[in-house]
Amino acid sequence: MSIAVVVSLLGWSSSAHAKNCVTLFTIARSTNANVVHYDGCVDARGGLGASEPVTAYWRMHAERGQREELTWFERQFAYGFDLSRRAGATALRLSLAALPERPASIHVETSRPRATLTIAGRRAILHQIFVQMDPRSTLPSVLYVELRGADARTGRSVRERIEP
Repeated sequence: MSIAVVVSLLGWSSSAHAKNCVTLFTIARSTNANVVHYDGCVDARGGLGASEPVTAYWRMHAERGQREELTWFERQFAYGFDLSRRAGATALRLSLAALPERPASIHVETSRPRATLTIAGRRAILHQIFVQMDPRSTLPSVLYVELRGADARTGRSVRERIEP
């Protein structure tokens, strides 16, 4: 029996369970080409997917470009995030473990999920967080973090450097 027949017999609609996930933003580091992707998922109704509206994973460009899940340690201390939603709100608040003082708003705009936050004093769509590591240090040490995005109103590129 085919999957389509089973789905039909059970009354499931594949479109009701389908999610469309796109990259909200990435975190890149100066140490190698590997990048952490944060995807926002829109469900069939056009809202942020209820069960897993945001996912994070590695894209291992320094190897074969394969996808790898974050480790427990990475989720807890470096690349993990917390999501919250105010009662009645359609947007989610995303707080990164490594940058909790700069939360982002995750919302759907023209059928596409977006992450917005303040960059250089402007409301901006976040595209990338770049982390410059200290190459002279034997332990992981951050020299600066750069937020990169586009002004939400004008579309112009905006950047902000944050030094620890």
